[in-house]
Amino acid sequence: MLKPHFKILVKSLLGGVFSLFGKLYTKNKLTVFCYHDVSHNPSEFSRQYNLNVPPDIFEYQINFICKNFNVISTDDLLDGKFQENSALITFDDGFKSYFKTAVPILNNYKLPSIIFLNMAPVKNEIFWSGLTTYLCDKSPEFCQLLKKNTECHLKEKPMYLYCTREIVNSFLKFKGKTFKAEVDKFVG
Repeated sequence: MLKPHFKILVKSLLGGVFSLFGKLYTKNKLTVFCYHDVSHNPSEFSRQYNLNVPPDIFEYQINFICKNFNVISTDDLLDGKFQENSALITFDDGFKSYFKTAVPILNNYKLPSIIFLNMAPVKNEIFWSGLTTYLCDKSPEFCQLLKKNTECHLKEKPMYLYCTREIVNSFLKFKGKTFKAEVDKFVG
């Protein structure tokens, strides 16, 4: 249980060590910090693909960002109001932890953020990335079909990147199910 936290802490500390070098590269530039999940209990998907930051580490990083960058809002970005060492704090996919955990921390620092919602769950559709990674991780049948219809056996890239809508939809039709409940649980 300590290993993932230790790994994240070491990465954060290394970030501080390299911050002196970073200042040289971020002067008069825009730095974008991208997060996904901020949680003590991430989903299997978030854990497996390193998309999670525990709340205490997130707050440590936000404190660092607040001290070393001029965090701007979307309005500042659109108006071209950049100061030296400007930064955006962004979140992909719209995990619940953004609203429950990240926003209260950001509010404590009075920092704006941008969220890029994945509209599939909002529209009650299946999350494509979650579906393809779930099938590649959990379904040997799907993996066989994917290998048969692509060159993913060459392992030039992760299996899920070989998925096409045609292959996935043919498998779903063959199985007679969408796997939506399983994918929702896997993704969180």
